[in-house]
Amino acid sequence: MPPSKQRTVASIGIVVAVLSVAARAFAGWLLMVPPQGDTAPPVETWKQEEAFDTARACEDGRREELANVTRLFQAEEDVDAKQPLPPALKEQHEKFRKVVEQIQRSRCVPADHVYPPARAPEGKP
Repeated sequence: MPPSKQRTVASIGIVVAVLSVAARAFAGWLLMVPPQGDTAPPVETWKQEEAFDTARACEDGRREELANVTRLFQAEEDVDAKQPLPPALKEQHEKFRKVVEQIQRSRCVPADHVYPPARAPEGKP
């Protein structure tokens, strides 16, 4: 391979390596929700609820989401305490309770934990 082509290939390799490191540094954070509130399965199999730039933003978003659904759920509980819900609404209320439980068990994880960065092919930097 001519020296100029070798330099070009080497330069491309360096650019790819730098971009890979930068991409991991700015990969962000994901709010992951476990299926049916079951935290046993690996977090990579959970549902991605939202994406955030920082861990702090993710935790703030998680707390806000939890506060919102808890407030709505409590309002339904208060209504039910005053006057029992009809069976159809009772079933929906139970589903909503499960959503609250899922969000209570949600976690913020680095995006590259769920979506690992691509590896360079064998023999490449």
